[in-house]
Amino acid sequence: MAAVAAFTKLVRLYEQHFAKELKKEMVIREQGEPIFNPGAYRNDEGKYFVYGRYSARHWTYPGWIRLYCSHDGSNFEKKSEHFLTAPYAISEHSFGCEDDRCTELSHWFAHTYTLLLPQCNREPNRKEYLDHVALALGKSPDDATFCGLVDIPKNKNAALIETKEHIYLLHRPMAWDTPASVYCGTFDKGFTEAVERFSQKDDGALETFPRLTPPSGNRCLLAPMPDWSAYKIGLGAQPLQIGDEWLFTYHVRTDPYVYWWSAGLLAIDENGPYLRKVLNFPLCMPDTPWEIVGDVPRVTFLCGVTRRDKVLEFWTGAADCTIMRVDINLDYLLSTIEKLGVGFKEVQNAIKSHVQRNEAVLRDHPLICQDWLSRVQT
Repeated sequence: MAAVAAFTKLVRLYEQHFAKELKKEMVIREQGEPIFNPGAYRNDEGKYFVYGRYSARHWTYPGWIRLYCSHDGSNFEKKSEHFLTAPYAISEHSFGCEDDRCTELSHWFAHTYTLLLPQCNREPNRKEYLDHVALALGKSPDDATFCGLVDIPKNKNAALIETKEHIYLLHRPMAWDTPASVYCGTFDKGFTEAVERFSQKDDGALETFPRLTPPSGNRCLLAPMPDWSAYKIGLGAQPLQIGDEWLFTYHVRTDPYVYWWSAGLLAIDENGPYLRKVLNFPLCMPDTPWEIVGDVPRVTFLCGVTRRDKVLEFWTGAADCTIMRVDINLDYLLSTIEKLGVGFKEVQNAIKSHVQRNEAVLRDHPLICQDWLSRVQT
């Protein structure tokens, strides 16, 4: 009953502040084929590139990433059936890839997505697999070359941000804590390795999937907040820079079973990225027919965000069947985050409670910043 009461409160807050402010439009639907969880990019000329997750057989889920293009954000044409796929490796297998997030860096278009590998390569079994964050690089939004896997098994929901000093990887390692939360670490070395691999341009089969050095100095960015009844949380879309900060989005799967997502503002100081403000209730909940009814009902899953003047465009999967665009006024969202979002202290209190519950795993972990861990616990 407590979980139902907490969830009801979240629904009421969404209805009060966002339900009438969102414009939801189903923009890509393939007859009889699931296409969902899209990354997205919009160039300076207003052309849209949407990277949709396609599942060849829905009961096995993973497939590949298709590329769709549009000049208005509503009418799309499929441009590439196999834009991102699992590469061929002689000694390893993959069940496919999913959930692309496209980040434009200074000289690159970087795609972070999930590649699923079997636990046993001698007898691959779809029920026994490991998620890995894969990184592909391209010089244009319609080109991508696989460059390697971040060397953290059981990891997904990743994106990159770039500052003058560092490249950071935001990700969700699923073996570090329960429930798995959103972390951020310095990824300079791993990204350099990816660029070097891009320059090699391997055209033939790989012996194994190349591994990239994982991010160092990781610290938790977001842990479950009180009253979420969260079964899992994770990153939403790639962070979108707005002024000196980044729009940060995250998703939550609650009990009762619903996927919703919301937003906050990510800042960076001498210690690295941190969340300055976070809405701790839904910005978007499934309330249209195509979000409520589908292969996985009551799901809105965010992977992409673009900006059109004063409008933010969020690109989501609806009930694991179709692709939806969700529009909201930028100024309204930013003012709502400032007015109603919880601040740094509240976020840190949630992280502190989360760390205390997971200290046995986090303490002395080679990828966790132990100075940060000590500060959180005091």
